[in-house]
Amino acid sequence: MVVSVIACFRQLSVLLYHSGAMADMKVDLLNSLAEYVGVLSKSLERTKRAEDRSAYTSHLAGAALVFQCVVQSDLSKARERLLDEQQAYGRSFLDGEAGQAAEAAFARLVRSFEQPR
Repeated sequence: MVVSVIACFRQLSVLLYHSGAMADMKVDLLNSLAEYVGVLSKSLERTKRAEDRSAYTSHLAGAALVFQCVVQSDLSKARERLLDEQQAYGRSFLDGEAGQAAEAAFARLVRSFEQPR
């Protein structure tokens, strides 16, 4: 299921690539988002802590909301959603290498939204 979501992100990125300057920005953001979702998915599969599974699921849902905002060209709302996610990361601890990978991928996603467009 998650693999198909990532594939959809990638296909949408290809379609947007051919649509102009705003589309170029969306392609970059969607690629960053797809990478983040992929890392979250792998981390969800690899975690040994039951309590982390709900956190990963919640972060995947948050990524879906960011995706919606990007597709609808509402980047200010996407940034608000990222702030919500940042607060969620601050309230919880994701254990082990899987958690570290998810947190690093989230940091990369945030940086992609901070780059001048």
